Amino acid sequence: MDYISEMKALHIRFDIITEQKAAQIMQTEYSYYQLMEYSQLFEQYEKTSQKGMFIHLDFAQLYFLAVIDDSVRLLILNQFLDLERMLKLYLINFFNQDQALSLCPVKEYYEQDQAYIINVYTDSRNDTVHAKYPYLSLSEMSISQFLDIIQFGTLERFFTFCMNHYFSFPAEGKNTLKECLLSVRHLRNASAHNNAILSNLKNRITDDNNYYAASEVKNFLKSSGINQKTLSTNMTRTVTRDFCNFFYLYNTFATHPSIKSTCARWSVFFQNVYLQYGTYFSKNELLISAFTFMQKVNTIYLDSIS
Repeated sequence: MDYISEMKALHIRFDIITEQKAAQIMQTEYSYYQLMEYSQLFEQYEKTSQKGMFIHLDFAQLYFLAVIDDSVRLLILNQFLDLERMLKLYLINFFNQDQALSLCPVKEYYEQDQAYIINVYTDSRNDTVHAKYPYLSLSEMSISQFLDIIQFGTLERFFTFCMNHYFSFPAEGKNTLKECLLSVRHLRNASAHNNAILSNLKNRITDDNNYYAASEVKNFLKSSGINQKTLSTNMTRTVTRDFCNFFYLYNTFATHPSIKSTCARWSVFFQNVYLQYGTYFSKNELLISAFTFMQKVNTIYLDSIS
């Protein structure tokens, strides 16, 4: 299929990257459909005879966004692995304070969420679990054994169960942590499955409950100097909201050296994006606004532990 002609028909230009090079990129790096996901971030004519065609969009901008998104996914995955480990350690340390409790949460959780557990951890679906602990059912495992084999989806459900039954968090804190765990899952799944993240920057939350569920995140950022208008804009966008919630949860459970190292990597990333690609997106208010906001959020957490 002649994707170059399709792009040109939509008024996508090839001023920065030639048509020949663009064709090669779509054969060896990113597919036409992967690149076109980012096109929704750019303005199109709405009322003229050119309706649906792009006003100012070059192929290079789509390509650069795909490259930037690769870096975003890698940063998120590294941060996620760190957070997952910290969440599991928090649970182990909490329940091992009292040895009599070490088996109770797993058994009680299993009884409450049995249908889900049986569906996810049957022999055919997860033989690794049964190979590692062949003589134990999940309900008989210690907290450490259970956390050793479960996937993040189960960890999210188990952590929520423990919050409701064992942790003495205030209601607002529980709601915030639930919302943050959901955001982590969104970003983790997109990153692990190599799905676009930045292409969704325009997507907004339609359910008001989602906006207020993580009120502690919003309050923390507001107290750290981000104004109400900026918060209202970015905390109702799915990607920037998830980014803020992810950082809040990470800052809650990770160690200071880990937070400092992670935030430093994000700082380098933002600096490189502005240096290498800033001029190509200077007229895109959505991208500039979102990246400026996320960079500010990262700086707040970096400064908080410096």
